[in-house]
Amino acid sequence: MRFQDAMNRIARSLFATVETLYRIDDQKDGARAFSEKRDPVWKGK
Repeated sequence: MRFQDAMNRIARSLFATVETLYRIDDQKDGARAFSEKRDPVWKGK
């Protein structure tokens, strides 16, 4: 698979593992914390 094709699939959550990771609370808070310039609160979920 070409690199750009893989990146497009990741961006659209077409890999099962990526979709799972994008849905967990830690990932959501990590992204939110980054944009809010604060430390994330990791819960392990």
